[in-house]
Amino acid sequence: MPTIVTFASGKGGVGKSVTVCNLGLALATLGRDVVIADFDLGGGNLETLFGAFESGPSLDQFLNREVEKLENVVRPIRPNLSLISGAGESYATANPNWAMKKRLLRQLGQLEAEIVLVDVGAGAGSHALDFFCAGDLRVVVTLPEPTASVDAYRFLKLANVRESATLISSKNPARRLLERSDPERVQDVWETLKVEEVDLPRANAPLVVLNQATASRQSFERLRHVSRRFLGNDLELLGEVPTDSAVRSSVAEFLPVLEGAPSSEAAGSFRAIAVKLDEKVRALSKTKKGSAGDLPDLGDLLSDSATPSV
Repeated sequence: MPTIVTFASGKGGVGKSVTVCNLGLALATLGRDVVIADFDLGGGNLETLFGAFESGPSLDQFLNREVEKLENVVRPIRPNLSLISGAGESYATANPNWAMKKRLLRQLGQLEAEIVLVDVGAGAGSHALDFFCAGDLRVVVTLPEPTASVDAYRFLKLANVRESATLISSKNPARRLLERSDPERVQDVWETLKVEEVDLPRANAPLVVLNQATASRQSFERLRHVSRRFLGNDLELLGEVPTDSAVRSSVAEFLPVLEGAPSSEAAGSFRAIAVKLDEKVRALSKTKKGSAGDLPDLGDLLSDSATPSV
C-alpha cells in the first residue's frame, strides 16, 4: 500500500508542479519507488517538465475505460520514478463525475509503489479539494506574498468544509447549508453539522512548501497563526525553495532543476525537502502497518454522499 502525498495550491503560478516534479525525482534518487500522478485535470504539465513527449498511456484512457487498471497507464521515466500523465483531452475527462473519481482514487491506493505524489489542480474546485483530502500527507505550495497566502488559507478552509461535508448524507439539509456557508471558524462548521466536534478521517496537519522564498519565515508564521486560530489546524513548514534563475532555465530545457542544474541552490533545497518528506513517509508507513485494518479505502472517501449538492 503506497503512501499518498497530495500537493495543492490556492492559486496557479506558485510552482506546485515544479515542486512535485523535483521532489519525485529526489525521492527516487534516495532509492524510493515513486509514482507521480498528474491530477491537474485539463491543465496537467508534468510530462512537459520531464520532457516526456513520446506517446504513451494517459489518465484519459483510464477515465474513459479504454484501460481498466490504473497501473496500465503508469509510465517509467527515470530509475525508480514513473509518471501518470494528465487527463482533460475531452470534456468528460476534464470534469469527471463522482463514480470516475471514486474508481480513480481506489486504484491509486493499490498501485505498486512506495510513494505516490499527486499534483492536484490549482484553486479550490471540487476536484482539487477531493484529491487533496485523499492524501495520507497533504502539502500546500505557496509563495511569501499576501495574495498567495490568502489563497492558501482559503483553500485550507474549503478543504475543511469539503471534508466535513462528506461526513453527512447529501440528503441532510445541514450539508447544503454547510456547502453554501462561509464559516469564519472551525466551531461554525461543527455548529452547522449540529455536533460538538468530530474527528475528520485521515486528517493530518497540512505541510507547507514556500517557493521563491526570501525572508519567508514571517510569511509562514502568519499563515500558521491564522490557520490555528480560525481552522483549528496547525501547519508545518516542510521546506523553502529560494528564488533561483536555474529553475526557470531548467523548465525551459524541459528538465527538473535537479537534472538541469544539480548544483544550484534550488536543487539543494528540493533534496533537503525530499529527505524530510521521506522521514515523514517512513513514520506514517509504520503507523499504517499497525492499523491497516482500520484505514478506509481511498475510493470510499468519495461515496454517493460525497457528491456536492450544489
